Amino acid sequence: MRFIYLSLLTIVFGGRLHAQQDSLAVNTLADSSEVASNQYVTVNNIAIKGNKRTQAYIVLGEMVVRQGDTILLKDLNKKLEQSRNQVFNTALFVDAAVSAGQKIGNSITINVDVKERWYFFPLPYFRLVDRNFNQWLVDQKASLDRVNYGMKFTQGNLTGQNDELAIWLITGYSQQISLRYSLPFFDKKRQQGFSVGFAHSKQREFNYNTSLNKQLFYKAEDFTRTITTSTTFDRKKIYGASR
Repeated sequence: MRFIYLSLLTIVFGGRLHAQQDSLAVNTLADSSEVASNQYVTVNNIAIKGNKRTQAYIVLGEMVVRQGDTILLKDLNKKLEQSRNQVFNTALFVDAAVSAGQKIGNSITINVDVKERWYFFPLPYFRLVDRNFNQWLVDQKASLDRVNYGMKFTQGNLTGQNDELAIWLITGYSQQISLRYSLPFFDKKRQQGFSVGFAHSKQREFNYNTSLNKQLFYKAEDFTRTITTSTTFDRKKIYGASR
């Protein structure tokens, strides 16, 4: 009987002891106040999940921890939180989590879980060409010939590099087609980016004067003005995490 009683005590209190030890192992990574100032870990791997379109180096470039880094354990939580914020602030994801994973000795794995947002946005376009709604309604008798309408298409993260392609298809009073592509960076240091664009538009009339607070327009049977433009520019942008 005494043996059974002692066995039960061993199971109950022994289980509690193991639970406390496991809890302490987790809190060692979770609560920096309980960690000795000289304890450290080495990042042996950064595992990324959820990036179906986004390339892994885009996520890694936002991290303030790198594979091979040696980090004081008391500073780990702060670095993980900062990494999470910078990954989320790319606007590529609707959710992001950065956490400490498996720890073997002084080596640790960092887990990055992201949830990508919807990158394709078609938007209808409708705009009056007159100065205000009253002028269009009264002076132009709400003519649909004086309305521009169409669609705008924006594809974000086109190649998984946080790049963007925008296409405008506008018709009605004027006709316009435009394309614009921008890439935040293209160099290894992640500091140089560029944007290129092309636009072609036609106008049926143009305002040449104002009389009695009313606009006077020059009209023709066909389009009165055709404009074609292209733009290209480089931009220097620090895109990525500072260490």
